[in-house]
Amino acid sequence: MAGDSLTINDAEDMESALTGWNADMSAVAVENMDNAEVPDDDFTDNYYDAYTPKTYIYITNDIALTKTLKIAGTIKLVIPEGETHTISREAGFSGPMFEIVSGGKLHLTTYTDREGNNVLDWVTNPGHIILDGGMSTGTDSLILVNGGEFYLTDGVTLTNNNANFMTAPPSESPNAEGGALCINRGTATISGGNITNNVANWYGGGIVVKGGKLTITGGTISGNAAGTYGGGIAVVNAGTMEMTAGIISGNTARGTNGGGGICLVGTGTSSIEGGKISGNTAADSNGGGIRLMGSKTLTITNCEISTNVAQKNGGGIYTESGTCTLSGNVVISGNTAKGIGEYFSAGGGGVYIKSGTFSMSGGTLSGNTYTGKMQDYPWDNGGQAIHAQKDFALSGTATISQENDVYLENTVKITVPAALTGSVPNITVSKPIADKVVIAATGSSVTASSLSAKFGLAPVLHDAGWSLRVSDGNLILQGTPLVPQNVSLSPYNSTCGNVTFTIGSGKGPAPTSVTITLTPEGGGDPITKKLTGIFPAGKTYNAPISGLKPGKAYAWKIEFESDAGTGTATGGASYRAPVPDKVTFVDAAGNDLPAPVTLPKNGNITIVAQVYNGSMLLPEENVAWSASGTAASIKSTTPASSILIGSSQGEVTLTATSSALASMQQTLQLKVTDEELQAVGIGSSPASPNPGKPVQITISAQSSTGTSFTGIPASTKITGPNGFEEIISSTTGNPVSFTPSISGTYTITTEVPLADGSILTKTTTIVVSAQSVPQPNTGSGSDSSSDNSYPIDRNGVANMGGTGITGVQFPSGTNGYVIVTSPATVSGPAEEKSYVTTTLTSPKTDGTVGITFSVPSATLTDNGLSVHDIALYRYIGGIWTQLPTSYLKEERGAAMYTASVSTGTGTFAIVYKKDGAVSVLQTTTEPTAAKTHTNNYATEATPTQTAVTGSGGITPDTTVTPTASSTLKEAPAPIAGLLIGLAAAGILRRRK
Repeated sequence: MAGDSLTINDAEDMESALTGWNADMSAVAVENMDNAEVPDDDFTDNYYDAYTPKTYIYITNDIALTKTLKIAGTIKLVIPEGETHTISREAGFSGPMFEIVSGGKLHLTTYTDREGNNVLDWVTNPGHIILDGGMSTGTDSLILVNGGEFYLTDGVTLTNNNANFMTAPPSESPNAEGGALCINRGTATISGGNITNNVANWYGGGIVVKGGKLTITGGTISGNAAGTYGGGIAVVNAGTMEMTAGIISGNTARGTNGGGGICLVGTGTSSIEGGKISGNTAADSNGGGIRLMGSKTLTITNCEISTNVAQKNGGGIYTESGTCTLSGNVVISGNTAKGIGEYFSAGGGGVYIKSGTFSMSGGTLSGNTYTGKMQDYPWDNGGQAIHAQKDFALSGTATISQENDVYLENTVKITVPAALTGSVPNITVSKPIADKVVIAATGSSVTASSLSAKFGLAPVLHDAGWSLRVSDGNLILQGTPLVPQNVSLSPYNSTCGNVTFTIGSGKGPAPTSVTITLTPEGGGDPITKKLTGIFPAGKTYNAPISGLKPGKAYAWKIEFESDAGTGTATGGASYRAPVPDKVTFVDAAGNDLPAPVTLPKNGNITIVAQVYNGSMLLPEENVAWSASGTAASIKSTTPASSILIGSSQGEVTLTATSSALASMQQTLQLKVTDEELQAVGIGSSPASPNPGKPVQITISAQSSTGTSFTGIPASTKITGPNGFEEIISSTTGNPVSFTPSISGTYTITTEVPLADGSILTKTTTIVVSAQSVPQPNTGSGSDSSSDNSYPIDRNGVANMGGTGITGVQFPSGTNGYVIVTSPATVSGPAEEKSYVTTTLTSPKTDGTVGITFSVPSATLTDNGLSVHDIALYRYIGGIWTQLPTSYLKEERGAAMYTASVSTGTGTFAIVYKKDGAVSVLQTTTEPTAAKTHTNNYATEATPTQTAVTGSGGITPDTTVTPTASSTLKEAPAPIAGLLIGLAAAGILRRRK
């Protein structure tokens, strides 16, 4: 076997040649190449006339191996210039192609001269070696390093191998990881070539380093996949790697551990000092480019980590534990964290720091993205550049670009241990709190003041009124809270007051709780109520507070808490709870009772007690009911009403006693006749009603002799074209009204219940004829409608119907008409767009007037408005003045509103105004010492309120968490009285 090389044409040539070579030397017996030991050919000059180790094997044909070649000496496989040959496995062979044991060296190269020098620099067409695993399942790695050395250079490809021992875990099948290359012990050096399209069922889709060291100075590792972690490379246990150049791209890690490009777990120190890690994916987990676990130490210098994707967190780098240090010219850009399946603590498009130690003294982060969604707070965007669950350090030239924010969870901060010339202009925090340390100057030569220009808060925090200030060597959060303003306390009834306040406008953290405290003058336990939630700027809130004692004076205040601190908004003068001094009676619809009150012996009547302090009605003031006489009996009572049923002819005395003041009581005489109700009548006016105009209905109840009874409860249902339906609760003898929307036939059905539970029923129809109905204008000009007059009914209500201004509520007892005209010369407010402008002429009256109006929902939608973006204005002294406006509800395609004003005469405009209306529904307050009082409170932020009462045996109020609808269930004064009046008048009623 003369010469200094061996030429192999096929597997049989390799086997016979190697066997003959070793036989000539008589050094090692080779048995059919089954795990053959191939030593250095260390023969002498005398044997071959020259001392040249035979380490070169020139491959001149494709080879299919049937056994593992165990390399114990130095072997270089070389392809001649211009040729490409493949080494593969014969069918039935699943072991490594080459195993390199201690003392062995295997070089895969494409051209080397006879002296062992690489001559690729002058070879114009180098050869190509392909180790092809055939993608057969259940195979081992292509190359197994077990104590020796492996070298991979340009022109060599390790591909299509599937390291997949499905029946046993890695501990039992130690070579089931590392799709192309498995390093158990020893070293591997990659200076060129490609490791591509390999698969590992467990980890290390391209390479696994379980021990020893991997050195990468060139080449490409791409398109590999791992079933658990380390799509390109997995460095586990005590294995290490060093990378100074090369490309790791397009690899994928599936499973829960991630690390699409590289995953490092275990112990030992690794470094990346150059090269590019790009386009890798953690398909089900974290760390699209790199994931660091265990107690590994990783230093990264002058490397590009770009366009990697993590299905969850850490698009570029995810540090679960260990130590990660970035320096030099590291570029982390264009990476993405999707946050899929993550609800909290998600993000980190560039870097996610879960734990361990992370520091950055050089490099830049830019163009990274987090595409998931965080909860609770508007600034929870997850961190485009960095999401940190643990403190980390920045110094030197470390720079994070303006569009990439750093997100700090809870108490996490950034430490600066040395001078910083870079900058971080965009910092967000999970929940901003006053005095939270954001930046800590920990280095002896670093001052907090010098860092002020280096760090900035995200715009969303600036917009919320937050900033950074220097304090004790740190940069901490500070904010000026929004303060409750226009604070007032007005009576609701003798045991309940209504607190109203508005949150100041401008920038600043909104209050997260508001506590109302009333302290009895002269001693006694204070009464408190706490409202919790988020209170947006510019909103007005109303909160009843119960448990007060009639005639008692209270000092009161409002205290607030916010993330920026606490404060107090004093209530001003003391508040004295009103004392009941008069009780009157009305029927169920709020109408005056006839004198005398007459009840048929088979009828029933509801008597409502109205308690006053002077001229001020005390709504829902509790009374105790009693009746003397046998002609009628009390069927049931509520705190303010009593239902009596007749039984026989005679008289009954009904007594209502104020629960707050026992000395305040009133009696009512009722006469029960010997007659029985037998018929119901329905009267309507006008005789020829028109669409959009009110129709008045009066229900009557008669006995067999024709005697009419007034004040008997009745329920009337009106149905009409296009699904029109209204149900009106009223009493006999007292007119109510409805407004037909279109022409057609309307059916009116009335039911009057009797004492024995039976019901008298009457049905009639009316025909509404078509006519042109004026419609409101949509610009700032005036109506084209002609003058119209509307009577004020017994309830003090003028009902216009339609859209625009629909009704006016006057104090009870007001008589006359409301005349509606179009303003001749006045247009709506110049700075705002108006829906309609109308002039009202009304009788003079003492007290508040309520104006109801509506705007079609389609009009709001067409103008991009919500139901809260409407306000009523009044033209006074040449100036348009905005009136307090409340949104009631949405009904039959229109949003309904009410506003209070001192007079019903003047020119009014319905204006498109951002947040011009607050939400109001009827109160559910039960303000007595003997009852549990439920205070419901809701805004767009759905605050919760909890009341804690003081002495006097008051039951603590229920804690209520309202729904997300934008409604207030507490009616503010004087809106509460207005709503009660509207309800009694039939303006507020149930519609389908």
